[in-house]
Order: sequence, then C-alpha cells, then structure tokens
Amino acid sequence: VDKGYHGPVVVCGITFLPISGYVPHRAAIKYLKAQRNIEVWFAPVLATRVLMPFKVVIPTPFGTGMMQATRFTNSLPATSAAPAPAVRTQ
Repeated sequence: VDKGYHGPVVVCGITFLPISGYVPHRAAIKYLKAQRNIEVWFAPVLATRVLMPFKVVIPTPFGTGMMQATRFTNSLPATSAAPAPAVRTQ
C-alpha cells in the first residue's frame, strides 16, 4: 500500500462451497466451486490480537478480481496512551 502499512500479513486460501439458495447447474456456481486460488490477506492491528482484511483476490472468467485497501494506517495517535494488554481467559 502506498499510504500506511508495510509488514507481514496472514494469507488465507478460500474455497467456495454452496450450501443452499443456489441453482446447481449455473455456470457461475460451477466456476466458483472449481476455483482453488481465492485468497484473503489479513494485516494485524497494532497492540491488539485483531486481524483486518487487507486484500481479496478472486479469479473470474474475465481475469483476476482484486480488492485492496488504498490506505492502512497502523499506529497509535501521539496523544493517546497504548491500550492495556489483552487479558487471557479460559
């Protein structure tokens, strides 16, 4: 990203598994079921245990579709104190 985050991300592969409310013989459904290279990239949010979606890559019959954050600022404001560390529970 030109403005903001530069660092490690978690990349998750996704498969499409239709469960209900779809027409099985439609070409779009068959196409999505056959894809094995759908990805979502997650970037960590500073001082938390939260990951935010940063980038999504989906193949289409017309080419690869990609949605990516144009700005991802991952810093604490200068005037605020750091948040308390996360509490672990069982």
